[in-house]
Amino acid sequence: MTLIEGMQTNSKQFFTPFSLCEISAKAMFGDFSSVKKAVKDKGYITLSEPASGSGAMIIAARNLLASHGYGTDNLYVVNDISAICYHMTYIQLSLLGIVGQVCWGNTITGEIWERTMTSPYFFSQFPILFRLEKALEGMKPTAG
Repeated sequence: MTLIEGMQTNSKQFFTPFSLCEISAKAMFGDFSSVKKAVKDKGYITLSEPASGSGAMIIAARNLLASHGYGTDNLYVVNDISAICYHMTYIQLSLLGIVGQVCWGNTITGEIWERTMTSPYFFSQFPILFRLEKALEGMKPTAG
């Protein structure tokens, strides 16, 4: 099966042009006050894309963040209902060095059929950070 054959004509998929993704990223971050707060509180930001397509919105957001000095070691969580888009996003994010979790699932119902981390994830702070947070969570004193 080719990529074109796999993209069903009745699926009504439309991929956002990258220039529009860049405009959307600028509108989303505005004056970067929410980014500044998240970085101050946690040291990183997390972005979620419920219908990733080819990953263009996440790529535009990452590029804008990097151009404003917010580094590239943030966490991007993406989801798509199309298996082809799931794989396409995984490849794009991995090749561009973007730390992320890519899910193949239905955003509306919350079903996840497959989930994987991009290659750069394993070389980032997040595997250790999340294990540490989970361990510390278990050490919280209980009321009583």
